Amino acid sequence: MKPKTRNLRRQTCNLKLGSLRRTLAAVCLASLAACGGQQSQEGKPRLLVLNVGTLPSDRQLWEDAVALFKTDHPDCVVDVRHHKDDDYTKLHLPQALRSRHRPDIYFQWAGFAVHRDGGGGIARDLTAEFDAAWREQHDERAFRGTTHGGKYFMIPVSMDVSNVLWYRKSILAKHGIEPPRTWEAFVEACKKLKAAGVTPIVHGNQAGWPAGNWAAHMAETYLGIETYDAIGDPKSPARVPLDDPRIVKAVALLEELARLGAFNEDINTLDNNEGTGLFNRGAGAFHFDGGWIIEEFVEPDDVGLLRQPVLPGDVADPDSILATASGYMIHARSPHPDLALELLRAYTALPIQKKAVEIGRMSTIKAALKSAKTPHQRAVLDLLAKSSTWVAAPDISWRPADAEEFNRAVAAVVGGRATALEALRAAAKNIAR
Repeated sequence: MKPKTRNLRRQTCNLKLGSLRRTLAAVCLASLAACGGQQSQEGKPRLLVLNVGTLPSDRQLWEDAVALFKTDHPDCVVDVRHHKDDDYTKLHLPQALRSRHRPDIYFQWAGFAVHRDGGGGIARDLTAEFDAAWREQHDERAFRGTTHGGKYFMIPVSMDVSNVLWYRKSILAKHGIEPPRTWEAFVEACKKLKAAGVTPIVHGNQAGWPAGNWAAHMAETYLGIETYDAIGDPKSPARVPLDDPRIVKAVALLEELARLGAFNEDINTLDNNEGTGLFNRGAGAFHFDGGWIIEEFVEPDDVGLLRQPVLPGDVADPDSILATASGYMIHARSPHPDLALELLRAYTALPIQKKAVEIGRMSTIKAALKSAKTPHQRAVLDLLAKSSTWVAAPDISWRPADAEEFNRAVAAVVGGRATALEALRAAAKNIAR
């Protein structure tokens, strides 16, 4: 090849590379503008909010809050992105927090994540801004698990019972079954329903946490709250392994139900929403889930709720419930923390939270809770008020790897693939490794 030709091709190549670099730079700038914590293309401040919940009501509450916020901040661009909870926890939030374009505000559950993000410098310390007057508007129980080192890192917006036993009144009545208050009565009810060709318990446990939550609450009932909490803390001298006899005893109660054929056969292949759909269609008599499904009931008058049936044998904590608070955190490196805080003030404003309560949510704002009118809401609030101990689910209070091992073990048990001892012993060995 002649030198002149080589030079010409080199110049052409350089021109193409320069054009490519300019294109890539433009794409990067556009990406920056589209993400949180940046200026929009019009030079306006932009807030990115990551939220859990894909129902129309989730979107409407945030739309109303943004509209209220914009009365004082009309130039701010707010981008709220809604995610399914399982995808959010395992995929969207971890990716976003590792990204260069972090969210300004992100949804989080109280417990382990608050300690991780607060202690790790991920979340902004809100102690000064979350002043006494603002905190006074909240139910004091909402602050359980929302602080780290005595400092506030979360603005709580919701508190809820994470696991109760829902039942279809018409199905129980048809088969002459009273709502069971003890575990023995519950097992007998499941036997009677199974014999009549009715699926006793329907759920979707694909993600592992639904059945894991139920089993964890029963384990805490036998262990007591201090020992239960220590399971998720590798440094605690009170920590016990997952194959502790008291935990095995608790999970063995679900093993008994699995042997009876009490669960729908596809329990571990359906997701939580699909399981709730089965219950709504009357495909089974019982459904274990949190109070957050109140707004999803198709026939609310035909649905009742029970706290955990009284467990057999000696228990350490008979009055506990599985419950937690959730809320929003501001990223420590948000370039617009003041605007983010004002947006959260709008979201927790009484008009917005009254709407939340009216559709079935358990707001942390005391004045808003006075709007609770349905029997289900009043029953959930009664459980929250009367319980001596709030137990946090494993996936928000234990080290994530330990919670995943426990949930996988419970899934194997309810799916009939292993006994409680086999599954928990394998999980304990995996953690020990």
